[in-house]
Amino acid sequence: MELQFSMSRMRLLLAMLSFYSGMILTVGSATFFGVGTAGVIFQALPAKDWAGELNALILQRLTIIQFFGEGLILLGILIFAGSTGKLLRRIPVWIALLMILLTIGYGVILWGFMNELRIAITSFDHPTAQDQQLIQQFQHYHSLYTTLAGINWALGVLLFLWQTIQFAMKPVAQSTPTLAEPLITVESSATESDSSETQTTQGQQTDGGQETNGA
Repeated sequence: MELQFSMSRMRLLLAMLSFYSGMILTVGSATFFGVGTAGVIFQALPAKDWAGELNALILQRLTIIQFFGEGLILLGILIFAGSTGKLLRRIPVWIALLMILLTIGYGVILWGFMNELRIAITSFDHPTAQDQQLIQQFQHYHSLYTTLAGINWALGVLLFLWQTIQFAMKPVAQSTPTLAEPLITVESSATESDSSETQTTQGQQTDGGQETNGA
């Protein structure tokens, strides 16, 4: 029982560590980039071309971080779910897989299109007539990128809340004995000892009485 509880508890701890580490990387990095990085770069740098190049470098690394984080999220969910086939434990798995697919969609495919257009455009600050059409395509892809990234972020927050509730509902077995159990054991041992001593005394008295009657 003790070994079984220890394995169950260790499994839960590993699942929570993996899941929340992945959440920090995935949701945390996306939140920081969206709130504290992308807009600030365009405001701080004097040219859109410079800001675009810097954002492109950051987005490459952001996608890698999100892939790694989503892998940890999925691993934590699988460790927690185990071999059970309960529906409530299968839904987070599908949400995590959907997040990975969305990251592939906007972080790999769309970003590839956007990067090709960014290289083809002469300048965002002083565009030519040919650049105008390319910039419109770039803005379309950028809008779609932002939408998919926002959906992925919302799914991450939803999954965070859902799985936290699942962790909280996890039944925990009683592994350590209560304070009453050792007392009961001691009292029962003392009772058995007293009983054996009483039986010995009675036996001696009986033997003494028999010897007296025989004399």
